[in-house]
Amino acid sequence: MTKTLDLGCGARPKNPFNADEFYGVDVRSNLEGNIKSADLIIEPIPFADEMFDFVTAFDFIEHIPRVVYVPHRRNAFIELMNEIYRVLKPGGMFLSMTPAYPHAVAFRDPTHVNIITEETFPMYFDDDKRWASIYGFKGAFGIRVHEWRGPHIFAVMQKVPVPALSHDDLLKQDGVPTKIEPVMEIKQTPIHSVHNEHLLGLMRPDYAGVVEVGSSSGAMAREYRKINPQCHYVGVEIDADYAEASREHCSDVVLGNVEHLDDATFARLCEARCWVFGDALEHLYDPWKLVRRIKAGSAPGVEIVACIPNGQYWGIQSCLNSGMFIYQDAGLLDRTHIRWFTRLTMLDLFQANGFQVEEMITRVGQQPNAAVAESIQQMARASGANPDQALADAIPFQYVMRAV
Repeated sequence: MTKTLDLGCGARPKNPFNADEFYGVDVRSNLEGNIKSADLIIEPIPFADEMFDFVTAFDFIEHIPRVVYVPHRRNAFIELMNEIYRVLKPGGMFLSMTPAYPHAVAFRDPTHVNIITEETFPMYFDDDKRWASIYGFKGAFGIRVHEWRGPHIFAVMQKVPVPALSHDDLLKQDGVPTKIEPVMEIKQTPIHSVHNEHLLGLMRPDYAGVVEVGSSSGAMAREYRKINPQCHYVGVEIDADYAEASREHCSDVVLGNVEHLDDATFARLCEARCWVFGDALEHLYDPWKLVRRIKAGSAPGVEIVACIPNGQYWGIQSCLNSGMFIYQDAGLLDRTHIRWFTRLTMLDLFQANGFQVEEMITRVGQQPNAAVAESIQQMARASGANPDQALADAIPFQYVMRAV
């Protein structure tokens, strides 16, 4: 029995594939039958994973903004494409019919906020290129039909497995494009409201005080204080807007550069029993000095939990090899990253400055293909290193650790 879902369906969901059952999603809440209400600009599709054989969108995609700021900066169109991929069964079909550039009908409706061109789907969502993966697209579609029908682009795309990556592909995990874009200005890493569950898992549940450097939206404070409501949790933020967002979940927030805090402020912070660096140490000019300062100013037994990107990650090696080491707004190649670490130099960062790493876990995403793996081992052999260890150290894109 086949099922189809029509997005922005109004009162009557369309069923061009003649599915046995048809469902709909619409922003209105007074509809009946198999129609659910959801604002797909800010909400997920309210159906289960891999439920549908078909998803359709007639004159709908153009109403989904590319970027929204609810509750923080998000790529709404990309997120919708992820949702479509999620609810489709393997091999399922997505049909889109939308007015497109350069036709006037694409622009004249004031609610059209996402102007599609004939390159949008083939360049950004097709499994051959998937350029949208640098902005968070997690799926892949094979384009089966792509043609003009008057001023509309009619596209039928099939859900396919996400392809394995080589150095010619985009880095799925953290985004590196296959073309160079000009850098206009350096900004802080975009704020986010998702906590790092691996980092949280290394935090003991009974700290009296915690300091988080780079508290962003306060997501980690929110989750930790669910476990330990009595904890005095202090965020340190260099960005005034992020600091303000952190206040919702932190006991207190210090606005400033942690590397340049005065002695009195730093002494108060050193009353904490745990310091949290969730993808923060790589943004500092002298993280070694800061770690020493924490050790010297704190009582015995102070802990640091940290998540640090792996400079030895195979995707970064691949970018270096191809000359495509291009900084981005976020991810492994975040242009605000100042220092780079490997597994060994992460251990040295702590051990050379008074700490011992007691726990260290890996975060692993996309695996290298066989040819890339062999090339990493060959390079290690040629340079006199252990090829098996070199490959093992190239698999994680981040390490999460607790040092005491």
